[in-house]
Order: sequence, then structure tokens, then C-alpha cells
Amino acid sequence: MKTTTLKLGYNSITEYIKFVISTRPLSSPIADQAGVDLPYNKDGILAKDISLSEKGIATDIIDTSVVGRDWTTDNIGLRITRSVDGAQTGPERNTKLSGIVIESHPLIAKASLSSSAHITKSADGIRAPHAANFNSALAPIDLAGGKTKGDHPMDVLELEGVENKSSVTINNPLKIRIDNEEDDNETIVPMGFDTDTGLYFPVGYFENGKVMIDSLPSQTPNDSAITQKSLTGSIKIYFQKVIGQRLGFNYNYPRLRMPELEGDKVNYDNYDGAAIKAKVTAANSVAVFIHGIIGDTEGMVKTAEKIFDECGSFRKNFDVVLTFDYENLGTPIEQNAVLLGQELGKVGLKPGHGKELVLIAHSMGGLVARSFIEDNDGHKVVSKLFMLGTPNNGSEWSDVRDLAESLLTMAINGAAFLKPWTLAISLFGKLGKGTQSSLKQMQKKSPFIENLNRKKADPKVPYTIIAGNTQMIDPQLNEMASKISRLFDLVKKKGVYLALDAVVFKKPNDIAVTVTSIEEVPPSKDWSQQPRVTSVASDHLNYFNNETAMKLVLKDGQ
Repeated sequence: MKTTTLKLGYNSITEYIKFVISTRPLSSPIADQAGVDLPYNKDGILAKDISLSEKGIATDIIDTSVVGRDWTTDNIGLRITRSVDGAQTGPERNTKLSGIVIESHPLIAKASLSSSAHITKSADGIRAPHAANFNSALAPIDLAGGKTKGDHPMDVLELEGVENKSSVTINNPLKIRIDNEEDDNETIVPMGFDTDTGLYFPVGYFENGKVMIDSLPSQTPNDSAITQKSLTGSIKIYFQKVIGQRLGFNYNYPRLRMPELEGDKVNYDNYDGAAIKAKVTAANSVAVFIHGIIGDTEGMVKTAEKIFDECGSFRKNFDVVLTFDYENLGTPIEQNAVLLGQELGKVGLKPGHGKELVLIAHSMGGLVARSFIEDNDGHKVVSKLFMLGTPNNGSEWSDVRDLAESLLTMAINGAAFLKPWTLAISLFGKLGKGTQSSLKQMQKKSPFIENLNRKKADPKVPYTIIAGNTQMIDPQLNEMASKISRLFDLVKKKGVYLALDAVVFKKPNDIAVTVTSIEEVPPSKDWSQQPRVTSVASDHLNYFNNETAMKLVLKDGQ
């Protein structure tokens, strides 16, 4: 095998012998063809798309004389493999491969690096994650050097002769140290491929310079013409760099701010507490954006600047636009409700302030707002509440990692509306169970949900509820979700499977919450004013990019 071929990430060549068996002699010039070399360009890089005619293969020769004869064909494939740098993993040693180190683990396998460009062009036809759905949020990462470069980065870890596969679990992950400079707007997601569903799925996460593999995919087959069991395939883990906007997780919470958009960046620090209070004092109308379980208010700030035709913009329609950011994983929802009231009070928004105060809340933020209004005298402060995708009757998801894993799998397999959120979702996928007390509060029939929805006094605050329904977006989404459900069932991740079954397939939903759970506010049955309910074509993460939803808020918020 040529050294230049190896440098391109190819470590094997497959030769085919085609047998043509016929009842009569065959004579066709198409069988007399010169061999085909790898199509390099002048820089030594493998060309991506070369037609048969460019390769020198005749495409216009058809021997019509064979029509009507009895004949058949068969293939025999012979693979010549030149071993690449590889090493054995095991419980008593760290395994070093070029730019990575696999830490000691009970898993036993021969580990080596290869290129997805090679795998993509092999006869199994598996396209790399970033190429499969033309996903601009993904890029292969060169494990040999720590940086993506050229057309053939060594971005795949192959494991052969695997023993103790079941030893790799979420509680005992396979840890891989990788030489990669962390970037605020990047992370790394290791992925496996499932041949039954044709989907990629995350098999771990990246944290503090280490890739944590918490499950191993099944081995993927190689060429069907090669039938020896030892040559049928390997476990392949694809290392992809996820590129996007990293959402804030390390602010000093709680944070009530009057942010401004400066180019593409949101500046939260132009105004201190005294300056915000002065602006509020001089205002007649104030809007406050409150984020949900995934993310912060940055996207909301950008939405506030947009002009929605005749409805105007939040920045123009309200004298002051504020944002409330809070710690949304480990802090109880009712505590964040109290903190919301305290932060509003600091800038003069106390009972009797005499201004129009409108809360615009996403997902869990709506529960924070309801708890403030209904249980903490917030009805004396708030004029109107808009809730978008709020699980008023709880959510089926019991673990934020299961939700994140499902959303991330949809994003990397072509769900266009989720691609902008790929980085944020992948970061949530690495959270531990101990940090999810607020998510547990959002479960159906949790003590918090039961208490929030008990019979109570009429707050006399108009509620508008906006429920996203993914069935109005993409008819093929359910087909993808069905495949993902089967996938997670196959890889024994029952939490994802059961939640998808309950949320996605049985009722209209926004992926994270059923429409029914969003729309119904049980205690409102005895209130003088029923919540106004509207459905829009949106998933859980894109309400604030949905023109119909935003126009409704602007129109009714004034």
C-alpha cells in the first residue's frame, strides 16, 4: 500500500473478483477496463466526486447480444490491510494513541484511529455525521493533532476484538484525554452509528479535557463481499466538534438586567441597579423576559430588537425591556419565584407601582412566574403573563440528560429547527442527576406541580398560553422520532424511549411537553378570567423565533 494513501487516512484496500456465469460465452468490451487509482488533485488531496467517465471507465458500451440469455454474477472481496498505530486497552494501563490517551478501564479492545472520510467511501456507505445531513454545526476533529485540518482528519476511534463491552456505563465511563484547546463556542460530542435505524446518536460528552464515553455502539459492518467473521467490522466512535453559541451557565444569579444588543453580542452590564431603577421609575410600561430549563435570556434579547411588521417590536412597544436570569437546575422553582419578586422590588416594581408590567416566560420560567403571581403576592405587581411552552401540568421527562440526548440526536440527524441549538443541547447532556432538582419538580404529579395546581384564589391577572405543536411544523418529524425511540430502546436507554413514547407519539407536543400539559391551568376553572390559549407551529426551543407567537405577544401585551 502506498504511503501517500496511508496519509490520507486509508489503511486498507479491497480487491473484488466478479464472477459472471452464463449458459453461453460472453464477449463485452466493458469488461476490459484499466485499473482505477485514487483520484488525487494536484495538492495530493482525494477528490470528492469523480464521475465514471473521468475515471476512464466506459459508460456507453452495452452489449445487446446478451439479452435473453441465462446468466448471473457473484462477488468475492479480498481486503488487504496495513496495520496502523494501535494499542490494547485494559484495566491496568493507560493506552496512548497519537493525540489521545485512553485511561485504564475494564474494557479490553484493540484501539486505533482512522478517518471518517475513509469510512464514508468504503462499501458500507456510512457517511460521517457532519456530512450525512450537511450539518454546519458539526465538524470532524483530528484526534491525532487536536485540531481539525485538511479533508481527512483522524476523527474516528475504532475498537476491535472487544471484551467486557457492558463495563462501559454512565457510572463507569471510558475516559479519553484529548489534546484539544477548549473554545467558549465549541464542545466535542462522541457519536455512534446505528445500522438498523440509520441514525447517529451521542455516546458520551466532553468535560475538562476528557471525552467521557458512557455507552458503546454496536459494531458497524464492512463490505458484505468479505464474509470472514474477523473482518466484518469494528466499533466506531466518531468525534465531532459542535460549533455554536454557548449559553450562559456561570452568572451570578439571580440577575435582573436591562441588556442591550451590540452587534451580535448581548451586553448585560451597561446599566447597574440604580440606573435600571431610574429607567423603570420614568417608564409607563415594562416587559420582563424569563428563560426556561435550557438556556438563558440572550436569544430573547435578540428577539426584542426584531420588528414584526405592523406589531412593532418589544423594544419600541415597551418603555423598558428587562431580563430575569436565574439558576435553573439546582434551585427550587418556588425559591426562584421569591427571588423574582425580590429583584423586581429592588428596581421599584412593588405592589402599587402603577405601571404596566408584562412577564413573558418560556418553559419552566412560566412556572416561576405562576408561583410568584399565585403564591407570593405577585398578582399585586404583574399586569399580564405570557407563557410559551410551560408544562403547567408537568412533563414526562424525568432526567434532563434524556431530554438533551433525544434533542441532540434529532439535531445531528437533520432536524433543521434544532440545529442552532446543538451546542446548548450538548452541554446540557453532560449534567448529573444531582443538579436536576428543578427538573424533577416539573415531573407530572410532583409535589410542586400538585401544590401549584391546587384550588386557590383568583389572582385576576390575564394569562395567555402559547403551545407549540411539532406536528404543524414537519410531518416527517414523527417518523424521525419513531426511529430515535427504537434506537434508544435498542441501546437500552429506557428513560429516553419511554418519554418519547409518552410525549411524542400519543399526543400533540412541542417535543418536550404535550400540548395538553401546556394549555391547562387547573385552578383557573374557578377564576373570573380564563387563560387565552393558542397553538403555533413550533418546537420547544424556538418559540421566540416563531413570528406568529411573537406577534401574538406584542399585540396582546400592550
